[in-house]
Amino acid sequence: MWLDKFFVNLCILVACLFFLHQLLKDRKVTPHSPLPLRFVIGGVLGLLGWLLMMHSLHVGDGTVFDLRILPVFIAAAAGGWVSALTTAVIVGAGRALLFDWTPATVAALSNLFVTAVICGVIVRYTENHICRWAAMSLVNIVAVGISILFIPGDLHVHMKFLLQYALVVSVAMWFTFLLIGYLYRSHEAFLQVRESARKDFLTGLNNVRSFDSAINTLLQKNQEHGEELAFLLIDIDYFKKVNDTYGHSAGDEVLRQLSDVLSLTARSMDVVSRNGGEEFSLILPACSKHNALRVANRIRTTIEHHRFKLPSGQDIQVTVSLGLSQSTPEVPLTAYELVDLADEGLYLAKRSGRNRVCCFQPTDM
Repeated sequence: MWLDKFFVNLCILVACLFFLHQLLKDRKVTPHSPLPLRFVIGGVLGLLGWLLMMHSLHVGDGTVFDLRILPVFIAAAAGGWVSALTTAVIVGAGRALLFDWTPATVAALSNLFVTAVICGVIVRYTENHICRWAAMSLVNIVAVGISILFIPGDLHVHMKFLLQYALVVSVAMWFTFLLIGYLYRSHEAFLQVRESARKDFLTGLNNVRSFDSAINTLLQKNQEHGEELAFLLIDIDYFKKVNDTYGHSAGDEVLRQLSDVLSLTARSMDVVSRNGGEEFSLILPACSKHNALRVANRIRTTIEHHRFKLPSGQDIQVTVSLGLSQSTPEVPLTAYELVDLADEGLYLAKRSGRNRVCCFQPTDM
């Protein structure tokens, strides 16, 4: 019975979409993704079209069709016309290689490529996802209806085939749409959880977990290449007074704005993190002591002259103290030693009057 084959087709769709979801769990595919990625997506979905063609539906009276058009819909929704056309080319090649060449072959291939191009246009100019899928399905059914007019045979048989095709494709399309919606929401939730595990919730900077991973990775990389690595520990002066005077919401706003200043003032290769409370850090790979001091003083003076706008509308100024340490090829340090020395430098800066940079080296101990 054709319902058995239809169920098999849906099972193939589910299995392949879950596989693709796992394959792409670390990235999001859109019509603006890099071109090679969109070609790969089109290629993988083209192979899915081959699988569906190998399990065609037999709907009585010798009528045979399959759900090869669904991978084209998926490709268009994911990667735009590039992915859709890539999928159509591969599915079309499969149609020519797997089945005998008949007058229906030309009509099927024409319908396939026309649908792929129009689906790409629909995705580009239609924002609503339900409207996208409904429009793609309708375009395909209309294209099939037009193409079968050029195939010799009984018109009554052709119309019966078109109604059966429209019903099956519509049901399969909505099933696929709902499944992809579920996978998309799962993917978004996964990315959000992963991001929240790596980022500080208040400032958006790297949290302690990401900091630990980054400093160990960069230290190992710099030591392997015989390069220097500098480390800055930054603490807001008299931050408790800000909280006590203006409230904790004002303190949070100062932390957010200071994190923005740090991100803009640091070099593009530097790693900025919030290590807890009012303490921040900056990892400076391939950076000499002279350059690190220059970056540190630039950060210090920028923050000193920055006007921090509070939720109440008031403007205040704060200063920071910074401790600097450095790992060199001559004196390589572990992550623990690097942080400990920077902490000593920060303590020295606090004792020396605050709003300054102090460097602490192993020879100072």
